[in-house]
Amino acid sequence: MKYNVIAIIFLAAGLFWISIVMLGEGAPLLITPGLASIITAIMLFGIWGAKYAKILAIATAIYNLILLIYQLIAAIILLEINPGLTGIFITIGYLIGTLFFIAILILGYSKSENLLKSTFQSSEENKKNRN
Repeated sequence: MKYNVIAIIFLAAGLFWISIVMLGEGAPLLITPGLASIITAIMLFGIWGAKYAKILAIATAIYNLILLIYQLIAAIILLEINPGLTGIFITIGYLIGTLFFIAILILGYSKSENLLKSTFQSSEENKKNRN
């Protein structure tokens, strides 16, 4: 269950970055982390490319973390200039996203099984089916 949660976090991040671009609130360059996050989610769900899932998951988590930290700092600065309820919610949202990706990186670097247990299980099942 927790492995699907990690994939869902990547999927949500990908949709978030792409929706920001589509709404005209961010630069078109944000499509890149959006697509990388969606591809990572697909790999973590085990649909495609499970062999490279951990490598892409860690790289994409770092990419998302850098972007979220940048957005968090910008939100805090704007919150200092003009405090308001909307600014507080935006700041809290970026803070939660940052904490999620820090946790994913800690899980990914501690043991690869933490990040990709379902992927390892599916590869073992494929080997059994071939024999």
